[in-house]
Amino acid sequence: EIYREARELWPAAVSKAAVSVTIRIDMIKALSIAEMLQATQRGDVWLLVKHNDSEAFVERSSNKKLNKMIASAVMFQVL
Repeated sequence: EIYREARELWPAAVSKAAVSVTIRIDMIKALSIAEMLQATQRGDVWLLVKHNDSEAFVERSSNKKLNKMIASAVMFQVL
C-alpha cells in the first residue's frame, strides 16, 4: 500500500522514467501490525509525507498535526 500511495505523490510519466525517489519506512520497519493498529486506535493516522522532489517518509500523525499539514499545503497520502 505504501508504494501505491507513493505513486499518487509521484505519478508515472514517460519524461520521469530515469528518475527515482526514496520512500523511507524507518518509522514502521520495526513495528508489528498490532503496534501499528494500536496507534490508530489511539486516534493517530499513518501518513506518507512528501518532503521534497525525491523523498517521502512514513510518519505517525495526530489529528492536530494533520490539520497543520493541510493548512500548510504539505503533500501527503493517508495510509
